[in-house]
Amino acid sequence: MWWNFVGRTHEEIVGFRAQWQAEIGVEALRQSIRNPVAKTAARASARSLRENRRRCRPPPSPTPGSAPATDAWQGHRALRTPHARNEKSLSDITIRNNPARLRFEVLDGDAAVGQAAYVDDGATHRIFYHTVIDDGYGGQGLAGRLAAHALDETVSAGLKIVPVCPYIKKYLGKHAQYEAMIQKPTPALLAVLKNALGQHARG
Repeated sequence: MWWNFVGRTHEEIVGFRAQWQAEIGVEALRQSIRNPVAKTAARASARSLRENRRRCRPPPSPTPGSAPATDAWQGHRALRTPHARNEKSLSDITIRNNPARLRFEVLDGDAAVGQAAYVDDGATHRIFYHTVIDDGYGGQGLAGRLAAHALDETVSAGLKIVPVCPYIKKYLGKHAQYEAMIQKPTPALLAVLKNALGQHARG
């Protein structure tokens, strides 16, 4: 049909095009009224077109001084940086036995940030009854390091390990090398522990 536009002005061509589009639109409307299936398909096509336009819409231009709206553009694919864990530095961490206080200590510099408390029966047994790491130092494997140090030193001293502390008991269950040096708590050993803790409370 374009040969009909030869010699026409730009305004005339625009007018003919608008008239043709209007006629096509009216005819499509008539078809959709006569054919409900076509009407439904036309509506679905229009919705799909609108959704595609929204998805392909470029990100808004940031105002001066504001950060680019990357999240608005990337949508559900926006990458988010996970929160960093508030972990303490392990460079100054040491572990020692403090016999005066009957406990193995985790030290950050000079500050005790964890302990494995015990009571000796004065002969051949060391009763571990409490292990703890300060909250700020949790999740870094310090409890395991503390348990290994305390148990290794206990075995080296020739003492049997009596696990009353749940953590020490769990640790021993995962490390078979200590099996020969484990003594299950007995009423006599629990009485030793009770007396020692009572004396500590009174002192």
